Amino acid sequence: WQEIEKTKTRDYVIEKMQEANAPENELLLLEEAKKYSDELVETERRSMRLVLESEHVPEELMPPPVATKKLTESDAALSDNAKKAKAVEIMFDDNYDTSKEHIMKPIASFQQNMNNRLENELLHARQNLYHAFVLQVILACLIIAEILVLMRIFMLYITHPIQHYTKKLEGFSFQRHFSLKAEG
Repeated sequence: WQEIEKTKTRDYVIEKMQEANAPENELLLLEEAKKYSDELVETERRSMRLVLESEHVPEELMPPPVATKKLTESDAALSDNAKKAKAVEIMFDDNYDTSKEHIMKPIASFQQNMNNRLENELLHARQNLYHAFVLQVILACLIIAEILVLMRIFMLYITHPIQHYTKKLEGFSFQRHFSLKAEG
C-alpha cells in the first residue's frame, strides 16, 4: 500500500511527463495503463478483503485501503472457505492475467513511441551537427582564402614597393640625381 497511498510512482511519472511536454499520445497511453492498474488494485483489494474476512480480522486491524473496500452481498454471504477460494480464484483467473496484459500493452506502446520519438530527435540532432560541421569547414576554407588574398594584397602593395625602394636606395649615389616614384 506504500506505492498506492504514499509513493504514487504512477502519478509522479505522468506528472513529470506532462511537465516535460511529452506528446499527448504518450500521455494517453500512460493514463490508460494507470486506469487499468487502478482497476487491478480494486480486484486485489477485493481479494484481500475476502481473505481477511474469512479469518475474522476486524476492520480496524485491516490496512485502510482494504478496510474501506465493501464486499458485495454475494461475496459477504460466502463461507470462510468459500471466501478464501474466491480470493484465490479472482487473483489467479484469466481475468486477472488479462488485466495485467491491459496494463502492459499501453506501457509497451508508450515505450515504443517514446523510443521512436527519441530516435528521431537524435537523428535530427546528428543531422544538425553534420550541417554545423560542414558549415564550419566551409567558413574555415573561406577564412584561409581571405588570408591568402590579404597576403597577396600586402605583397603587391606594401612588400614589393618597399623592396623596390630599398634596391633603389642601395644604388643611390650622391653624384647622381635621385628620385623615387610612388608605387602600390
